[in-house]
Amino acid sequence: VQHSREREKPKKALSQKEHGEDLWQMPSKDLKLIEDERIFIERSKLAMRQKGVTDDTVQGVPTWAYKDALKEGPQGVRTDRPPELSYVYNGQIEDEKWEENANFQASIVVQVPVDVAFDYVVGRTQAQE
Repeated sequence: VQHSREREKPKKALSQKEHGEDLWQMPSKDLKLIEDERIFIERSKLAMRQKGVTDDTVQGVPTWAYKDALKEGPQGVRTDRPPELSYVYNGQIEDEKWEENANFQASIVVQVPVDVAFDYVVGRTQAQE
């Protein structure tokens, strides 16, 4: 009799795994599930692999996967991301504009209390006079 640990596949190093790969693992064949449960879990995990960054999720599964599941049951769980959810950026990124003789340039937004900002502005105008 082999123990389950002896039959396990060798584990990948963390550096070789994709993000979220452990969540995609299919349920063990030894796990006692009714057929509908097994189908639902497997199809949900396949959908997790296809999810996009902008997809809404329910426990890690994109909501588009469950769109037809109420009507069709476990077989209705979608495993392919609908093409209408694909996003293509058609805009342009503005070229960087550097000041003359600038080796380094940064813009910083700082939030301070109004009285501190007022004192700073008043102090600068008085120093210039």
